[in-house]
Amino acid sequence: MKTYKTFPDGMQIVEYEDSLAPAIADMWNRSGEGWGGSFGGGVWTTERVVADSALNADFNVYIAMKNGEAIGYGALSRYYKDENTAYVRLLNVRPDYHGKKVGKELVLMCVNETIALGMPRVDIHTWPGNTKSVPLYKKCGFLWEDRTDTTHLCNFVPTVLSTGLTADFFEAADWYADSTRKIELKPDGVKIDAFEFFEYAWEKDGRSLRVGFEKTGRRIQMVETDDYKIEMTADNHDLAFGLSYRCRFNVVNKTGKELDVDITAKSDGVISFDGAWSETVTDDAIFEGTFHVGEIAEDLDPWRMHPCVLADVTVNGKHAEFGLGIEPKFPVIVSLTEKRKVAKPGATDTVYINIENNLPRDAQLKFKIDENPLSRLHMSSSACRLRTGRTFP
Repeated sequence: MKTYKTFPDGMQIVEYEDSLAPAIADMWNRSGEGWGGSFGGGVWTTERVVADSALNADFNVYIAMKNGEAIGYGALSRYYKDENTAYVRLLNVRPDYHGKKVGKELVLMCVNETIALGMPRVDIHTWPGNTKSVPLYKKCGFLWEDRTDTTHLCNFVPTVLSTGLTADFFEAADWYADSTRKIELKPDGVKIDAFEFFEYAWEKDGRSLRVGFEKTGRRIQMVETDDYKIEMTADNHDLAFGLSYRCRFNVVNKTGKELDVDITAKSDGVISFDGAWSETVTDDAIFEGTFHVGEIAEDLDPWRMHPCVLADVTVNGKHAEFGLGIEPKFPVIVSLTEKRKVAKPGATDTVYINIENNLPRDAQLKFKIDENPLSRLHMSSSACRLRTGRTFP
């Protein structure tokens, strides 16, 4: 049995093996109160634990052991929603050990394993309203998304530690101990022009670092050190496809010393972005480019990473990939709403034609409704002027 860590009180974090199944079964049977009465339904046995373990292709499963008993369980897997992303599939601490930092140690094992695997991100989520463990997750680098369907958090610390532009800071600093991020029981995002931005902050020996991420693209959007700040912005997050839009890189040099900045645009799926900028900045500078949003066949899954406006950014020879996720929208969305769901033969009823304009400008829309043998509309064609961002009923 592989032992990862031993603590002064005798607790150990070990790797799962089938010989631990009896202790794990006992843990699950004693953990029901945290899972609505029982975990997984029914009684856990040695055989059930072994069979359950064989079904899951985890990167690793960490077991917290003390005095021969299993008191905690943490499973790290590949995230089924996104490529190259880790996921804390299952986390449990036996109720009589709550508040004794067992969960913290298991979560940190999962984060550090993600870093070792070279994956840029690790996610965790639980049912809506279950926020009891959110402060623990936040202290371990997770950022809480503003969602109503789930309590979902994502952790970009692996990206920060593996990015040349930010990694040097952690030669002296500890990403966990030196965080200055304020821990509050509320979602972490700041919303601007339909974007949602997250931010980390650290301080060590008088030096500071801030790193911002954009929610849907899961990429770095801002880096600020004691010497400079570089930030990527765009006109809006929700953009009609088939058109081109602007994005900007705002560079602030805090020192007055020369700052060599190189930016190379990259395309990502339906987002086309070309161009290269290179300048020695001694004060402030703005680099502006244009990207094109290509056609989509259906609305994007909110759980998955969105296509991005991407760029390789190099500051004084140190690199970071910047990106902004974009939500491509159909330029115009038309839908019908019947006043009543069931119509009687020969009866006249009212139908509403709802038209939503997602274009960044006003539009003139003409439409024609074909006849059919079952119904006849009194208005078969029309024209209307749509203001941008408005719905016309």
